[in-house]
Amino acid sequence: MRIALVTNVLPPEGRGGAEHHVAALAASLHDRGHEVTVLSGTRGDLDGPRVVLVPRRTDLRPADSRWRKVTWHVVDLWRPDAHRRISGVLRRGGYDVVHTNSPQGLSSAVFSAVGVSDIPHVHMAHDYNAICMRTSLTRDGEFCGGHCAACRPQRLVRGGLLRRSAPRLIAATDYVRDRHVDAGVVAAGDAVTIPYGVRPGRTRTRERLPGGAFRLAYIGTLGAHKGVDVLLHAFREAPAEWALDIAGAGDLSGMVRAAAASDPRITFHGFVAGPAKEQFLDDADVLVVPSVWQEPAGIVALEATIRGLPFVVTDRGGLQEMPGALVAPAGDVRGLLGALLELASGDRLIERSRLLLEEVPAPTLERNIARVERVLESVSRSRQPDGGSAR
Repeated sequence: MRIALVTNVLPPEGRGGAEHHVAALAASLHDRGHEVTVLSGTRGDLDGPRVVLVPRRTDLRPADSRWRKVTWHVVDLWRPDAHRRISGVLRRGGYDVVHTNSPQGLSSAVFSAVGVSDIPHVHMAHDYNAICMRTSLTRDGEFCGGHCAACRPQRLVRGGLLRRSAPRLIAATDYVRDRHVDAGVVAAGDAVTIPYGVRPGRTRTRERLPGGAFRLAYIGTLGAHKGVDVLLHAFREAPAEWALDIAGAGDLSGMVRAAAASDPRITFHGFVAGPAKEQFLDDADVLVVPSVWQEPAGIVALEATIRGLPFVVTDRGGLQEMPGALVAPAGDVRGLLGALLELASGDRLIERSRLLLEEVPAPTLERNIARVERVLESVSRSRQPDGGSAR
């Protein structure tokens, strides 16, 4: 197949799970013999697929003024320069299928360009960007479902253009899929859930060792929406022999650094990647994912699954769908601590670890990409001989 893959940023500029998923997908499809062109706002470090740069707005920062945030989102509704660039590449490329991903920064022009191209379209919903301006379904930290007035232009323009491009939709969790179906972006029969996949890591059975510390680990964005402050509050009441390792970067880095300075049981590692990340996960007894927003998927939970590392998540978004999850109420300090105490008791840790290693299907990247490839092939075959497409 000739595949055009569209996304806002690529690693290393993009550090999130969605960006790494897209990069891995592009490289794997290329290795499988497909001709892949990636249209992105950054060139990234891809080896193999051709990368075409698309005009992109620089990301917002939490410290930006309210006025800058408003104007940023207004401009990001639809950008003529991005539309011209993407539609021109699609018109000349002779592609069999277009696979779009996160449009933030490239604007709704991603979908208008696909709509005028008449090329079969598959969209991957990594978050709620098509129905929520903040991509999170929250406002001031509270769930709003994407129905607030400020998001109405986003729903009408971005959601409308995506709907008119006649997409098949892939979501990493049923929760994300259902939110897009409920919003009318796509029909239920045109939406499918394909969980993220992760690369294999070092596996070992976790168990409590006599006299050893019970090591909790958090890795990810250090922001209030991730529940980092909830985790720190819960840990204050944790047994004295417990330890907490935190890795990541974000607005709450200062809070985490201060907590580590005041409590010798807490270690702040900063941002980790590569071998340092592998060692970080290997040293942990339990991974904690304490998100208080509607987390779309939770790739880090899958990374724990494939390593046999027990994990606790909250009852938000798609986190509850993570295989082998132990679930605690979001934002509930005592509920989170109770779930962790349960894992620390008796043989619960080793039992949970063996469950992940022996009974939960390994969420491998290879399996994920093979399923996405089958969807792309199916949609590409839907094109009629006269150049139209069957929907």
